Amino acid sequence: MSKHLADHRTPSEGARLRQFINLEKQNGTVGRHPAFRIIAQRKIDSSGARRLQEFLRIERGITV
Repeated sequence: MSKHLADHRTPSEGARLRQFINLEKQNGTVGRHPAFRIIAQRKIDSSGARRLQEFLRIERGITV
């Protein structure tokens, strides 16, 4: 059974994002927002990845 005609969406062409980026370029504020600097300067925390590795090791039955 196929979907109803109203349930079929056409893929987005990214018009909203494109317009947002154009506005940011016109204002000259691309990348100057404080949030961009905070994210760029944030130290990457890899402790979550290490914990995942340990859980997977235990799940596989590897004990050291």
